[in-house]
Amino acid sequence: MSSGPSHVLVLSQVEGSANVVPAWREFIGPADIEEARREKPESLRAQYGTQTLFNAVHGSEDIDQASRELAFFFPNFRTASVTEQDGEEERVERTLALIRPDIARENREKILAQIHESGFTLALQREVMLTEEQVRQFYFQHVEEDYFPALLRSMTSGPVLALALARTGAVQHWKNILGPSDVNKAKEESPECLRAQFAVENEPINQLHGSASHKEAEREINFFFPKQQTLAVIKPDAMEEHRERILEEISGSGFSVTQLKEMVLSREMAEEFYKEHREKPFFSQLVEFMCRGPCMMLILTKENAVEEWRAMMGPTDPEQAKATCPNSLRARFASDILQNSVHGSSNEQHAEEKISFIFGDISSDCRDHRKRYQWYRD
Repeated sequence: MSSGPSHVLVLSQVEGSANVVPAWREFIGPADIEEARREKPESLRAQYGTQTLFNAVHGSEDIDQASRELAFFFPNFRTASVTEQDGEEERVERTLALIRPDIARENREKILAQIHESGFTLALQREVMLTEEQVRQFYFQHVEEDYFPALLRSMTSGPVLALALARTGAVQHWKNILGPSDVNKAKEESPECLRAQFAVENEPINQLHGSASHKEAEREINFFFPKQQTLAVIKPDAMEEHRERILEEISGSGFSVTQLKEMVLSREMAEEFYKEHREKPFFSQLVEFMCRGPCMMLILTKENAVEEWRAMMGPTDPEQAKATCPNSLRARFASDILQNSVHGSSNEQHAEEKISFIFGDISSDCRDHRKRYQWYRD
């Protein structure tokens, strides 16, 4: 599954037709290729599969699995009704979960396992050190409460693990699993809940956070996982042979390409683009390389776009990339440090500057967005 790009599709049923999940599974045929060829010779797997492991296509087994898989690949996707309870529609939604520093160090894997067992898809994840100002901003409604000093101390004592969890009824389901916010009450009334299980001795603050409502979930997810823009460049060495593959993988990784253009950099433009490297011994060679053929410039938009694009590229040195991030773009497509296929901004401010340089001035909304979330910068 990691050997090349996959095409991930959202299929919906035509009104009045059969349920889309069993209809698609009928269309693709049995997972076992020999069984498919024997019993469903017209199915996709019979026609295009080569063996059980390489059976060409995948399909969700049921509505619940479909919801989890949709949330995994398309975290912002909103389905129509997927289940009905008491006549009310349920939708795939997201909620924010925080694992506070005191238990994040030792118990994160246990908690993540319980999250998975509870039917959640982990749509987004990041670990972040919060300042006092950031905690006050996030918990602005609690600043005047008696317990806030303890909460502030807890939240700034180490890295916080922030998670965006997705499933049907995610907000309420996560609240149910967490249990009461008061630790003593959680232990007495719901000893199996997460807050009771992972309470810290002599610590009055519970160790896990969950969004209180759908509205709060979106605000809190946006706080920890803001939409960002970053500049991506497909360099001359990758343009001819790897461009389409890289573009497919960009799309498949959930980035939106806001703007795109192909251009040949003049020497003056290349020197200005890489001006921060002007005093480096490789500067002249880098400029010459970047001017030798067309580049593709892209503005990519996604939650955590800067960090995620840098992770997707891998280390600057392809040899290091092969050793530490073998599935990264540079590990697979780069030939050396100079001809390393792709470029990405190092932080959000750098991204804004380079986007403005290549595409012209960005909107005031983008500038305001960057200021609001400046604490995410490297």
